[in-house]
Amino acid sequence: MNEEVQEYDYSDDDTLKKAIELIKKRRTEEEVREKFNLSDDDMELIDFVNNEF
Repeated sequence: MNEEVQEYDYSDDDTLKKAIELIKKRRTEEEVREKFNLSDDDMELIDFVNNEF
């Protein structure tokens, strides 16, 4: 089987933790995205974490 492997571009753990905390403190996703220069993959991961945990 030749399945394609998808690669993701994530920021480091500390940056993601800080971004998640700011969103929990009512900052908008756009503000946090711009502050930390987050990728689309980062934002999808943050959305998942905030919705699942």
